[in-house]
Amino acid sequence: MFLENVSFITSQIKESPRFFRKFTLDQKPEKSVLNITGLGLYTAFINGKKAGDSYLSPGFNDYDGYLRYQELEVTDLLIQGENIIEVYLGNGWYKGRFGLMSATDIWGKEYLLAVSLQIDLTDGSRMEIVTDENWNASESCIRSDSIYDGEVRDDSMDIMKEIPCLKAGSGCKSVQDGKMDLEGPEGRIYHLVPEMCPPIRAKIELKPELIISPKGERILDFGQNMAGIVRIHSRLKKGDTIHLTFGEILIDGCFCNSNYRDAVGGFTYTSDGVEKNVEPMFTFFGFRYAKVEISAADGSTPEADPDDFTALVLYTDLKETIHINTSNEKLNRLLQNALWGQRSNFLDVPTDCPQRNERLGWTGDAQVFADTACFNMNCEDFYQKFLKDLRYDQVTYLNGDIPMFSPCMKDGAPGGPAWADAAVIIPWTMYQHYGNIDNLRESYPMMKDYMEVLIARDAECGNKRIISTGHCFGDWLALDGASPNAFKGGTDDIYIMTVYYYYCAKLLECAAKELGYEEDSRKYSILNQEIKHSVAREFFSPSGRLCIDTQTGYALAIYFDLYTDWDKIKEGFRRRLSMDRLKLKTGFVGTGFLLKALFKAGMDDYACRMLFSEEFPGWLY
Repeated sequence: MFLENVSFITSQIKESPRFFRKFTLDQKPEKSVLNITGLGLYTAFINGKKAGDSYLSPGFNDYDGYLRYQELEVTDLLIQGENIIEVYLGNGWYKGRFGLMSATDIWGKEYLLAVSLQIDLTDGSRMEIVTDENWNASESCIRSDSIYDGEVRDDSMDIMKEIPCLKAGSGCKSVQDGKMDLEGPEGRIYHLVPEMCPPIRAKIELKPELIISPKGERILDFGQNMAGIVRIHSRLKKGDTIHLTFGEILIDGCFCNSNYRDAVGGFTYTSDGVEKNVEPMFTFFGFRYAKVEISAADGSTPEADPDDFTALVLYTDLKETIHINTSNEKLNRLLQNALWGQRSNFLDVPTDCPQRNERLGWTGDAQVFADTACFNMNCEDFYQKFLKDLRYDQVTYLNGDIPMFSPCMKDGAPGGPAWADAAVIIPWTMYQHYGNIDNLRESYPMMKDYMEVLIARDAECGNKRIISTGHCFGDWLALDGASPNAFKGGTDDIYIMTVYYYYCAKLLECAAKELGYEEDSRKYSILNQEIKHSVAREFFSPSGRLCIDTQTGYALAIYFDLYTDWDKIKEGFRRRLSMDRLKLKTGFVGTGFLLKALFKAGMDDYACRMLFSEEFPGWLY
């Protein structure tokens, strides 16, 4: 881990600085370990070779809460004689344009770097290179970088004069239990912790085919929608520039990325005339296609050779744990789409999308997908890190409630039902998959604090065990809304809020029982039974018919056993689906429960017909 004499350093370089330090080894190193962290993102090189194989380090979380450092084995990169360590820093989530409001400098305005390079020599002595005033900085070849907008790299420029680095803060404040506090600018304390989650790595490489569009555009088709970057084998002459623009779809055979909204999504490289591989350091894209434009310094337009391009599929390095192959190729493709969706959205945070100006850890998306995710991959450490982020947001910004997305970037808008309930659903899902009672115990305070928020909301509504106030996305993106363009579906908000109130109370009862908290278990058992009775009273007719006549309404009632007459709830469900011609109408809330409810109701015929439908809207469409 870091030793006590480490400090943050910074520089007066305003954009993507390069920090470096030269040193001499008079003997061959026996072992060398690089402990490093930086803000925003860092990429380190020793003697021109990249240290480690991760991308977008040190990752994304609320940096006021904690900052992770990484430990890298770098023995093979060092030589006897003169060595140089270089670290490039980019904006990342820390200070770049990010979030729904495209804010900048969310956590800081200055680039920060902390390094401890520990070198054990063959004679038994140890040498340590740490960040201090002996480091220098310069402008780098990275001229601009942004998570949303991409990166501009110019290797043809002459790097400006070297300038000394500045010490940012007085250094280490305390070291204990593998954690360390470091002082940054203006006395700000950063709580450094060892890496807790597998890094983002290039897990798959894909080669493209070249397409010429009806407009004459030269487009690389990598054959698969993904999140990642493109490595270019540059054969360009000095001053020649190549520009890649990324997109997910073609329209009439032509390039289109209007779904990126105002995310630029490009990579521009200007060559120094040296043949080499180049790739972005501080961004990623959601794409299948890349439009290629090459401009030569002499005014010509060289052709693009598809063999010179390789897509690197980036995601958190999680082990895949299941493989499913059926006799139906389209069903197999559906399952592969779910897996690729996970790959594309598991970059340190479970995000909603990898391409447009969003890419946020939406809590609704995270909890809906958590069960599937844990079948596909071993996600235990990944989700435990996300739960740590949730807990920090809950305590720091929301007084017990849970945000729409996490890290919430100091916003803290409550998520409402199916979103905020991630605080209860995800820990229980993790326990169901991995059986780690210690992780459940660690999450229990967050689960209980959120449950108390719901109980308080119930009290505001008269203690009727019905929640009728607060933010609610409803059955988001369902197709039975008030109009074809409505984002919210037709299922009643109060019904959704109350059903999730029941769901959380039920899971708290189960979690408390597993943890041996008998008093809590009894409390939440009584509560969920009271909510169940209130649902029957409020949302069912005296004869037992459900008054929420939507696919999601029936799916929730059947899955959670919230009905008064089994035959009538099944009859109503079948009638609703028949009226909808067995087409999906559910959104965020209902889709995950729909097939489960159909099988539970013995409606296997309807379930299979809906699953295998190739018409819109349907899973195989």
